[in-house]
Amino acid sequence: AMNSVIPNAHMRDENANMPPPSLVSATFTSDASSVVAEFGSETDRAGLSVTFPCSDLLEFPGASNAVCVWNDNSKLIIEPGGTDSLINVDDRITVKSGLVKSECTATSCADWEASVEHYIVVAAPAYAVQPSMSLSVPLDVGACDSLTIDVSNSAGNAGRVWTTSTITVSSASESNLSPMQALLDSAAFDDFIIIPREYLKEATLYSFVATRCNFLGRCAVEQASVYVDDSKFRPKVAISGAKRITIMP
Repeated sequence: AMNSVIPNAHMRDENANMPPPSLVSATFTSDASSVVAEFGSETDRAGLSVTFPCSDLLEFPGASNAVCVWNDNSKLIIEPGGTDSLINVDDRITVKSGLVKSECTATSCADWEASVEHYIVVAAPAYAVQPSMSLSVPLDVGACDSLTIDVSNSAGNAGRVWTTSTITVSSASESNLSPMQALLDSAAFDDFIIIPREYLKEATLYSFVATRCNFLGRCAVEQASVYVDDSKFRPKVAISGAKRITIMP
């Protein structure tokens, strides 16, 4: 009997026109220093060099100041630059139309189709920078003293301004806290807040809760209390700095 050869249906014609690649993900690195954008297949890098201005291929907030680096043929590292406009979580990264094609695996790829304009939404990393909140106040102050609230040792804003910063005050024996709370709200992003003496009532314990969140959606909370006693003649001593520090090995 004559043997016949059945072509392998799974064999790909080397000269076949490969469909254009598309972005499938864009995620901040855990330290928030860059965004990793990945195509679903190998690309021709749009004919660009390894390092190039992101605006040559992509559109997103701050693209004109950002630098892009091809990590390989499908992975692109976006390094934000400048301070006026920076890419953020939930922003869109748009691939410009007609620029990027699949990696050429044929003798000629001149007629291969390029990607049309499309976008992907930037995601936060699974393990993002975790802030640490520092709220420093004296244990007590005298009847003639103002109160300084120090949050300057807070860390973990991931290189950006804090997205959220709040300080709330409460007291079991003082009901009229609106003036003090208004002051705290107006200065919530400051590292030092001075509460004038006229806002404080003698023989009263005040509790403060400070919260700060970075742009990756991670938050930290710290609580501290201060007692205003009725002594009008007493010295005031303070040691600046956080209540605790972490030393890396």
